[in-house]
Amino acid sequence: MHVGAEETASPGRSLAGHLSADAVGARAIRQHGDLSGARTLGRVTGEVLRMLGLDINFAPVMSIITQARSQLTNGLYSRSLGSSPGEVLGYTTVYMRGLQATAASVV
Repeated sequence: MHVGAEETASPGRSLAGHLSADAVGARAIRQHGDLSGARTLGRVTGEVLRMLGLDINFAPVMSIITQARSQLTNGLYSRSLGSSPGEVLGYTTVYMRGLQATAASVV
């Protein structure tokens, strides 16, 4: 049996953000151009999910932050890994590699 959750890349709204000091959110990763941070976030997220007995993550959501959305302060802004399709794909791929290194499945 598999049990999953949607664990986002936003530490203020995620289990990883509440349970690990190593969790940095997508917004900070994006602002600093930190690919290693994206991998670390994926790994920490996977470790937290496994610790809780969850083995599937239904995230990250591959949201693109537009100029209009960048003015918002809700979770939709903080979970985005980029402002272009290529940037989002790059960060998301690295995040997923970190997540998969913990044997968590990504859907």
